[in-house]
Amino acid sequence: MNQELCMNCYRGITNPICGECYTKQLSAWLSEIENSLKIIGYIIKKVRGELPSENTNDTFCILCNEKMVCLCTYCFFFNVEKILKESNLPREKIAQFLTAFNYKLYSTRKHAL
Repeated sequence: MNQELCMNCYRGITNPICGECYTKQLSAWLSEIENSLKIIGYIIKKVRGELPSENTNDTFCILCNEKMVCLCTYCFFFNVEKILKESNLPREKIAQFLTAFNYKLYSTRKHAL
């Protein structure tokens, strides 16, 4: 099996989960920590808008087995963190995001963004 490449950083995707499944996980987490449906909707819309429109990969998501993977975990969550900051979420909620999704583990990986 060939390792697919991230459409953003061109590194190998080691955790083949599609952007839609990651977005569903993010939405569930946001619903637990944020009570404003307007803010949640805004963030989810922005995250979906950041997903690549083209994909040259052939690997299906290991969760839904319907969509192709296009971003590595790091690039997906890097974009989410940027959107959370742009949305003016309090720092403690962004820190909770970093912990909940283990993003700090991925942020130590050097990427050419």
